[in-house]
Amino acid sequence: MKIKIYQMVLIGLFVLLLALGVFSFVYSAVQKKYDLINSISAAGTFVIALLTLAYVYITSRQLDIMGEQLKENKKDRELQNQPLPWITSLLLTIEKPDFYYSPPEQKYEALSRYYTKFKVKNVGGCPAVSVDISATLEIQSGDGTKLFSAASERIETLEEKQMYPQEKQTFYNIMFTEDVKGELLTALREKTQ
Repeated sequence: MKIKIYQMVLIGLFVLLLALGVFSFVYSAVQKKYDLINSISAAGTFVIALLTLAYVYITSRQLDIMGEQLKENKKDRELQNQPLPWITSLLLTIEKPDFYYSPPEQKYEALSRYYTKFKVKNVGGCPAVSVDISATLEIQSGDGTKLFSAASERIETLEEKQMYPQEKQTFYNIMFTEDVKGELLTALREKTQ
C-alpha cells in the first residue's frame, strides 16, 4: 500500500520524538541534578506524545481504507444500475456444403455456411436499449490468423433479467458466409490429425 505524504510526516515526527526522548533520558541520567518528579512528568508527556502520533497515524490509515471502500461501493452501485447484456448458450453450427450461384460474377461455388447460435440475457439492473451484436470468426492456420465477420444484429430493447429470444428452444443466429475456401473445415481437419 502506498504511504501518503502526511503519513510520512507522522512517521518522521514519531522518530524525531523518540530520538529526543532517548537523548533527554540519557542527558538527565548523566546530569548530577536528578529530579524524580520531573523525570516522571517528562516520561509521561513523552509517552502521551508518542501515543498521540501513533493514534493519528492509525486513524489516517483507517480513513484511507474507508475511502477506498466507499469508492468500491460507489463503483459497484454504478455497475448494478447499468444494463449488462450477456451472451449465453453459445453454439457454432456448420452446414454441409451446398452449391450456390452468384449472378453478378456468373459463377457457382460450393459453400459451407456457419452459424453462431446464442441467447442474450440482460444481467444488469436496467433495460438495455439498442444492443448491437457483432460476431467475428477467427481461424488460425499455418498462414496466420484469418478473420471472418458477419452482419451485425440489433436487439431494440432488452428488459432487466430478460432472455432473448424468450422461447427455450429458439436461438439467435448470426451467419458467416465469407469462408469461400472452406478454411474453417480445413483447420478443423488439421486439429484432429
